[in-house]
Amino acid sequence: MRNQGLKRQRVEEELLYWISTGGFQAEDVLPPERELCRRFNVSRITIRAVLESLAGRGIVRREGRRGTVLARAPKSARAPAERRAERSILFCFYPSRGVGEESRQLLEWPIFRGVHKCAEQADHILMFQHGADAEKFLARQPSVIDGVLICGTGTAEKIPLYQQSGVPVVAVDQLPRGHAVDAVACDNYEAGMMCGEHLLAGNRKRTLFVTLAYSGESALQENYALRWEGLQSALGERAEASLHAMAYDGRPLSAFDPEEVAKALARIRRERIDAVVCCSGGVYGALREPLADWARGKRTRDVVFINDQALPVKDKRVAVVHLPMEQMGFLACKRLLEKIATGDRQVLRTLIPAERMERVRTGTGR
Repeated sequence: MRNQGLKRQRVEEELLYWISTGGFQAEDVLPPERELCRRFNVSRITIRAVLESLAGRGIVRREGRRGTVLARAPKSARAPAERRAERSILFCFYPSRGVGEESRQLLEWPIFRGVHKCAEQADHILMFQHGADAEKFLARQPSVIDGVLICGTGTAEKIPLYQQSGVPVVAVDQLPRGHAVDAVACDNYEAGMMCGEHLLAGNRKRTLFVTLAYSGESALQENYALRWEGLQSALGERAEASLHAMAYDGRPLSAFDPEEVAKALARIRRERIDAVVCCSGGVYGALREPLADWARGKRTRDVVFINDQALPVKDKRVAVVHLPMEQMGFLACKRLLEKIATGDRQVLRTLIPAERMERVRTGTGR
């Protein structure tokens, strides 16, 4: 019994530390019990005992079907004793809008999965913080962090701030201009070119490139702009391409504004579009069913999807260009660990090729 008590105490310490460094806020819903079991490699009985203990302390609430809700964030959870001497990596994310759904969802995104897998294999502590919180954390506890991975929107201007701290820095999902910083990114331009080449092979003449326009941002996000430029370059003067940006206010994609979807479909019909390129997982998630109806039974219509979120795609009529985001996260973390271990000051930039899947094989979506 004593060993069981010690085990629960250790898991409780691990869970509290994970919550405090994982970007969670009050009223966030924690992952399901089965996922926590896998993360901490313990049984469901142990996880339930730990959650009940935290509920008794007022840190979480157990709300039936909704799950376990964080009632209040731990003030300053310490790393478990056996891990305090290990190296720590800070994953800093600057979202396209205020802290909210995007920050929480990032913990399940392919990029973060790749980073987490690499850090776990190397037995390093991985902390996740929203950009502004990361800046405060690094200023307050610089000796705790051995390296920084920086990702998100508008991060170029933030890079010098982290470099001034003296710790190694690697940019993820971007190649920042004007900064001597290591970086790992997928080739977004090539992904757009692959879409164009596929459409030319199918003799498509009018393509609509559908992207997202984030609230509060006047310009197209850089990665989306590169995909658009790649598509235009491949099509050249042999086919027409138009851009359509759906306004996105940050709500979950499952509740995407139906008016924005209707506007996109109206333009597809009005301009007699024969090919649609969904520039991201968010776009495809919003248009999946309407586009399936639009293309059904029409051999002269094409749907191409740039899959940057490893979404499952089972529709055989959809051509997919896959961006290996999980591999990108893994390689970025691996490069950071090399810099931490060796003190290497050489700046390396890695561009990971896009992968084309001509057609989806039933039931094997990437």
